[in-house]
Amino acid sequence: MTTQLQDGLFYQDEGFDLLESPFSPWEYGLEPGEDSSHCWRGYTANYAIQDGQLLLSYLALAEPIQYLRFDENGQEITQPIRYPPLNGVLPVRDTSFVTGSWHYHELNMPLDYTGTLTLCRLPRHQDDPDYWEGRDNPDLEDFEHVLQLILEKGRVIAEKEVCVPQPESEDNLPLPLPVGAGEAGELKDGAFDVDEDFLREWGIEPLPPRDEDK
Repeated sequence: MTTQLQDGLFYQDEGFDLLESPFSPWEYGLEPGEDSSHCWRGYTANYAIQDGQLLLSYLALAEPIQYLRFDENGQEITQPIRYPPLNGVLPVRDTSFVTGSWHYHELNMPLDYTGTLTLCRLPRHQDDPDYWEGRDNPDLEDFEHVLQLILEKGRVIAEKEVCVPQPESEDNLPLPLPVGAGEAGELKDGAFDVDEDFLREWGIEPLPPRDEDK
């Protein structure tokens, strides 16, 4: 089984992946089935914190679990189940998404969650939709920016920077190597001739000429 797709949280004008799940659809009478191996819990959600309040802003659900139902005459009811409104918002069915068939947009639903939320942002070069699917056990050290929030009844009461992103410095960037240079900077055997003065400007010492080149 692959890792469950992570929820998202928008905080202080920045988007994060969220390790915890502050919302449970079953507490609101919503019973999604398993969607796929990357969404085995049957739902994904996006959150936001506005003026210190945790909000559920978007919810995607797999098709609801279908229990056998019978009418008063003992006949099986085959009419598909629909999800009810949530915070006054009706769900929209759209099967073109990979994270669910039913979607609640613009919920802006306040939550009374109490506990810790761990907000994570991947390094930019790993920040793509397939990254989480390939991670079996993501660790905090895998992330570029980690922020923990402590909430009480849906309100942020404290925050802690666990890992702060480090700005890239031009001094730390590797020098470009000429075509044909090895990892240590030396010219590989058989590489084409390059001006030796050019190499020395980049701190690369040319190889001595081979006997057959003399």
